[in-house]
Amino acid sequence: MINQQATDFNQQSIGCSLEGVILSGKVKNQHYVPRMYMKRFAPDQKRICVWNLMTDSILTRQRPENYAAKRYFYDAEKEQLKNALEEMLKLYPSSISIIDAADGQFVEKGLSRMEADVSQILDLISTNHEALYNETNMRKLIIFLHDLAYRSEKYREQLDMTKQAELLSTEQMK
Repeated sequence: MINQQATDFNQQSIGCSLEGVILSGKVKNQHYVPRMYMKRFAPDQKRICVWNLMTDSILTRQRPENYAAKRYFYDAEKEQLKNALEEMLKLYPSSISIIDAADGQFVEKGLSRMEADVSQILDLISTNHEALYNETNMRKLIIFLHDLAYRSEKYREQLDMTKQAELLSTEQMK
């Protein structure tokens, strides 16, 4: 059921408004916490406060563009894309048709579509709280919040460590 919901979300998101989202050209600064989400915690929707855990200090009036992002965070090499798409095809056969396998930034672009859709839902909910109880809105928000956990640097590091451990294990078995 969840897999079908994720597929539905992706397919429905294709039709969402992409106002303010640039999908052409190469996106360099890719956020693992979406800017539209961070801006909702700012009184003026432009500047946020950031708690620097290393120095235990609060940084005020910071631009969301400068936080929770890395250059080319979601980009992938052609071979990685091919392997990922082969795995994805097994789980979500209907999703492959909407993915440009030659585009190394298809993840970034897909996330941008989802973020634009969720931003519209959050705008709607902020003016009409009943919109939260719409089943489609709830489903999309749950998927979005769930996906945030997998978009972090820490999760990426754990994946890399797991992959390295598997490679070492495979090498030792030879």
